[in-house]
Order: sequence, then C-alpha cells, then structure tokens
Amino acid sequence: MRITNPERRRGQRAGKLQEKALEKLGSREDTADFLERIRKEKPRYGADQMRAIVTTLETYEGMDAIGKALDYCIEQALYSAGDFRMAVEYFAQTDRPEPEKSAKAPVPGKYRCLRPLVRSMEEYIQAAEG
Repeated sequence: MRITNPERRRGQRAGKLQEKALEKLGSREDTADFLERIRKEKPRYGADQMRAIVTTLETYEGMDAIGKALDYCIEQALYSAGDFRMAVEYFAQTDRPEPEKSAKAPVPGKYRCLRPLVRSMEEYIQAAEG
C-alpha cells in the first residue's frame, strides 16, 4: 500500500520550482546562490524545499518581510525552507504597526459608582506586624 500526500505533486521538478521561486524573489545573485545551496544540501528533498519556499512567497507576497528574511537567512547560513518560512513569519509580525493604546481603559458600568476607600497607613502597619 502506497501512502501519498495530496499536497505533494510528484510531477513537478525541483529545477522548475527553483526558477519559479527565483522569479518571485527577484533575480538577485545571492538569491540564486541561496536556492542552489538549499538544493545541494538537501538533494533528496529539493522539490519539496522549493515548493515550500514558493508557497511561503505566495502567502506573504508583496511584503518587505520576504527580503528581510532572505537577507537574514543568507547572513546566518540558514539553508532550509522551514527556516526561511519562520524568518518571513517573524519579520511579517515585527513589521505590523502596534495598535494604539488608550491612556485610560474604559471602566465597566457596574463599577463606575464605586469609590475607593482611603485608609490610614497605621492599619497596614498593624496588619503587617501580625
């Protein structure tokens, strides 16, 4: 009995997927070296690696995170599609602007009528001493 993964299309060759990834990344010289190094280090899984990179590029298309992740992977010598995907996800999260925080959090209606009790420090000193 043969077990197959429906996402894995056996007909696609690593070379064609590498060309597609290179086209989506922009034809920089270091990009071509990066993709070639992945194929050399993982020859048995070259097509799977290239497919994962293409999927990541399609998911995060047009974001600055892709270029930052590529530069990071090259600097750190991370030659894996999984490492590239995680780097893209990280840079995509850090590029998002943080939501503005209001100075005061709104108080729920049932607590608006309550007022804090002011006590003297002597009561706290006595409670701490036992």
